[in-house]
Amino acid sequence: MEFKYRTLVNQHQRHVYSLAKHMLADGAEAEDVCQDVYIRLWQNIDKVSEEAARPWLLRVTRNRCIDYIRKRQESSELPVTLECERADGRPAKALANAQLSQWLKACIGKLKEPYQTIVILADIEQLTGKEIAQQVPKTENQIKVYLHRGRKKLKAILQHGYSQQVDHE
Repeated sequence: MEFKYRTLVNQHQRHVYSLAKHMLADGAEAEDVCQDVYIRLWQNIDKVSEEAARPWLLRVTRNRCIDYIRKRQESSELPVTLECERADGRPAKALANAQLSQWLKACIGKLKEPYQTIVILADIEQLTGKEIAQQVPKTENQIKVYLHRGRKKLKAILQHGYSQQVDHE
């Protein structure tokens, strides 16, 4: 039992933390969520098969993140963090990447649920529609529809934000 637990945690900890960090935009809270998720895994280790572990863990992570966000008493907007990688050590490019990351973060944060979670899981976490459907209470076809609509809404938000930036320059 302990071996199975350690194996599952080692295999999926990167995905669990990444989802929590994207949804909460706070590393400390993401770590707290991960700890809660792993406690829940330990409590349910006999019920979780190795094949179903990843979707189960990500669904529990998503639900815990939503609980944390509700505790913050934020409205329907969920903050998202996109990690910005330093580009070749060049400060100008790193700054541009950081600005782009902040802009994308703000735009994705404007999406309502479940669009935001589905876009994060599909486009940032690179999960398939089938994998997302195992985590979000929707069918695979519904995931495709929500992803299409979410991307369309995100595109409109991005275009609106871009046109405002161009107008101010």
